[in-house]
Amino acid sequence: MTVTYNETQNQDSDTAPSGWLANLTVADALFVVVFVLAGALRLINLEAIPLAPAEAQNAVSAWQLWQPETAAQATATSSAYVSLTGLLMPVLGADDVIARLIPALAGLGLVLIPWLMRRWLGGIGALVAGVLLAVSPTLAVASRTADGSMLALLAGGLLLVAWLRYQEEGEKRWLVAAAIALALGLTSSPLFYGLLLTLGLAYLAQAKLGPPIFYREQVGEEDEVVYLPAPTSWPERVDWRNAAAVFAATLLGLSTLFFWYLPGLGLTANLPATWLGQISFQGDLLFWVEPILALGRYELILLLFGAVAIAWSTWQGRPFPTFFIYWFTGILLLIFIQRGNLDNVLLLTLPGYLLIGLFVQEIWSIPAPNLRWLVATLVFILGLVAYINLNYYSRIATGDVTNQTNLWRAVVLMVIALATIIYLSRFDAVMAWQGAMAGLLPLLLLFTWGTSWWLSHHAANDPRERWVRQGTDDLTVFSTVDSPVLRWYMRDFVQYETGATLPDDPEQDVLITAAEGNAAAPATYLGTSFGLLRQGLGAQEAEYQGDFFATMRWWFFHESSMPVNEQKINVWLRTDLAR
Repeated sequence: MTVTYNETQNQDSDTAPSGWLANLTVADALFVVVFVLAGALRLINLEAIPLAPAEAQNAVSAWQLWQPETAAQATATSSAYVSLTGLLMPVLGADDVIARLIPALAGLGLVLIPWLMRRWLGGIGALVAGVLLAVSPTLAVASRTADGSMLALLAGGLLLVAWLRYQEEGEKRWLVAAAIALALGLTSSPLFYGLLLTLGLAYLAQAKLGPPIFYREQVGEEDEVVYLPAPTSWPERVDWRNAAAVFAATLLGLSTLFFWYLPGLGLTANLPATWLGQISFQGDLLFWVEPILALGRYELILLLFGAVAIAWSTWQGRPFPTFFIYWFTGILLLIFIQRGNLDNVLLLTLPGYLLIGLFVQEIWSIPAPNLRWLVATLVFILGLVAYINLNYYSRIATGDVTNQTNLWRAVVLMVIALATIIYLSRFDAVMAWQGAMAGLLPLLLLFTWGTSWWLSHHAANDPRERWVRQGTDDLTVFSTVDSPVLRWYMRDFVQYETGATLPDDPEQDVLITAAEGNAAAPATYLGTSFGLLRQGLGAQEAEYQGDFFATMRWWFFHESSMPVNEQKINVWLRTDLAR
């Protein structure tokens, strides 16, 4: 019997005897660890870096929805972000953490997309793709940015999962899930419109050029088995109506703070126009390649392993990897027609890392001798030592250009590792490939984790980073008031200093002095008083609580007109900055 085409889809543990606990695998347990690490990267110290101007615009819009006099001034770029964050602020408060919480949770949800696709990716492939999405620097910093970008990516991932599940299982719930994901995406960010376009182009390319993802067997002459596209199972009319109703309700709800702020529909209507406005063929070559340079700076694994995975997928010609190549290529074309739009780099991560997961699954599923672990250990050690030497050389090169010992040592080690892999591949290519992959991937993950943590926790407002367009700067501050409160709230200002008296000729941007005694700053500063500590009023407070309407306003709206005793400080701003 001749088989002209065959594609074995990886089956998960849904066929286990009974009970969800019996279906758990080692890969599922490892995915929990990956999920926790992704949460640490996205949720720890969300307030560490001040909101950038674009973030502040979105956060203020969410806060203004609950201020009757300013609700009509909402000017955010994401109606879904404003609605979801607007629900949290009255309950959890309005601060930097709450402003970034919804994108952080969306970024955490994106890490689960490979787990939902493990039927097609395989256990190892889903785990690898999940790890890569978890440690991606661009995804990490986008998850800690107060906008709708991560909501758009999450919606795109859920839409893909719902489509695959519906095509395979035909269950109505996946059609409803696709409707919800589509509504979330259309209200999230202009980025989703590029994602939807490229995803649709990939679907059309797959349908016209093949090979089909879903197929049926047909036995021809001479026992030849041909795999043809499976007939599409279109939903019944009532299912379309139900899905459309869910889509409309979700779209309207996310656009209008769940029908409380109807002008929010205007924010949703502006999203496609904003996306179309990003299409541009103007600018020099450097402006066009800016997203590609950002990809090389932050997504080194995607650049290296992605190229190998694309070559492998093209050679194999299998349906699912080919679909990701179509999708990836469409995003590259989008980068070309939207010159300089760095957000499109985020789109490359989803198909890119899913494709790498498939590649690792395919290579690692081939039986090979246990000698591969020895090769992996050798590659890891040589690569780690080479990296340390490159790191050391980068530090001493500026002071001693002629000392290139560490550089040559790193080059020699990398040549030894490459020569070893090539030599072993002559005896067993699979063993050499698996060993090289198992040794190099953890090393790159360590480097990527460090880059991700640095970019998302420390450098997200540093314009020297290629990803940062505009950030809120830190002030130089000197305080003569040594208060635990000031030390706490000034902890993120790395240029914050304290002392008993002001310097003779201060040059800091801001000075802080005690208000008692009317301590004066030099003539080059302008200042005013602010409250530092508050104290209760005793009997006056009891008298105030007797006012029924004042008490009701305090209980329900947390608004009070009762005066408060304050300990004040003087804050001085340098006059040249004031001008």
